[in-house]
This record gives sequence, structure tokens and C-alpha cells, in this order.
Amino acid sequence: MNKAKKNLVLGILAVIVGLVCIFVIAPDRDKLKNRCTEKTSGVVTSVSETRDNDGGSSYYITVEYEASGKKYSDNLSTGTRVEYDETVTLWYNPDDPTECYIDGVTSGPFMFKLCGGVFIVVGALFTLVDGIKFIKLKTNR
Repeated sequence: MNKAKKNLVLGILAVIVGLVCIFVIAPDRDKLKNRCTEKTSGVVTSVSETRDNDGGSSYYITVEYEASGKKYSDNLSTGTRVEYDETVTLWYNPDDPTECYIDGVTSGPFMFKLCGGVFIVVGALFTLVDGIKFIKLKTNR
């Protein structure tokens, strides 16, 4: 497979990822924020950090909180550093208190829309530029 064809495929995949971010993941995050209307405090009881090849970090945390007189615990992932034993503001669903997000820590719909937009633009550029190259290669044979 030549480089133009590989980039064309990557461009199409990037556009698909962008569309999924914007039209599937972001609306789900909007719905989560709409369902989680009760505010409480939670305490971070564990933090695990993983690093990617680019030096970025992801954090997997466990937070314990009280809702409607019961104690709950939830595992969340974030790109924001959170310390062990830190108190965080948490929003939960009063109909299902196991469903929650941490204000300012859990990625919201805007971030997924932004990332989706970037994927679509980059993917479209790859598709356009390398699609033209691929067509020229096919017609010159």
C-alpha cells in the first residue's frame, strides 16, 4: 500500500473518530450532566497514574461520597491530577446515585466536541490532499 493510500485511509478513520466524538460521546456526556443534578463532596481514596509515550498522564481514581444517606464509591478516569485524600465536588444522579461525575475533573462534552472537531479537520485534510494524490497516481498509470 503506497503512502497516499495509507494517509487516505487514516484521514477517513480520523473523520469517523471525530464524528463519533461529536455525535455519540459528547451527547452522552451532556445527558450525564443533565441527570446528575445533586451536589455533594467526595474524598479520593486511591489514585493510579499511567503515562503514555508522549509523556502525558492519565489518572484512575476511586472516590467515596455520600448520597441520600448512603455511602458510594466510584472509579473514574481523568487527565487532571487529583491527589489521594483530596476532597472534590461531585455531582450525582438522584435517581441512581452510583452515576456521578467530578466537577472540573471528569471530561465534559465540550472537550469531546473540540477533539472531535480537530479529528475531523485533520482527517479531512489528509483525505483531501492524499485523495488527490491517490487519484493522480491511478490516472497516470
